[in-house]
Amino acid sequence: LFSRLCCNAFLDDWGEACAALPGVGSEKDGESLMRSTFVSVDRFVSRASRYLGQGSGATLVAAVRWGDCLLVGSVGDTAAFSLGEDGSLTRIMADDGRADGAGNTLREAMGYRLIERDGGRVQTALVPLRFVRRVLLCSDGVWTQLDEGRMSEIVLESDDPYVTAYRLVHEAAEARGPNSDNATAVVIHAGAPVRSESTPWFPC
Repeated sequence: LFSRLCCNAFLDDWGEACAALPGVGSEKDGESLMRSTFVSVDRFVSRASRYLGQGSGATLVAAVRWGDCLLVGSVGDTAAFSLGEDGSLTRIMADDGRADGAGNTLREAMGYRLIERDGGRVQTALVPLRFVRRVLLCSDGVWTQLDEGRMSEIVLESDDPYVTAYRLVHEAAEARGPNSDNATAVVIHAGAPVRSESTPWFPC
């Protein structure tokens, strides 16, 4: 429930924020807008959590085309990978969002008002699109179960992003590791057409 709330809130808030802009700004503007959108989503999901009385949260990663770059934002241990011309996946943000020495304990998550209170602890990154063939957004149920070599192979096996995402999730679940029950993946072909220069491909 909270993951869906995060995704839908991000799509709404990002769309409204971009609609108010006269055009695509600088890279610094993009990262600032990404962080402020995450704060807005966190505020909304935190209210929903309090009203529903469940005290739950979620992690969130989002990828957006910003001019000639891929703009990524992340909170928690969801991850973003880019597939380069050499056919290998590279993790876009090296920080996995987990507390040092605490296993899979997160430093922050959406739904607890930690993002706004701690001064914007949202990871952002910009990657020139000319270096990106495909993009993988996934939960820890994928990247902790499959090594980057195997994920690269799966991403290259099919030209259909839906088939690729299914195979990643299926194989991660089959691994039956400690986090294999929350496997989620979104695959994007970076050369696919978009509606505008700041259209979000999808949050995860």
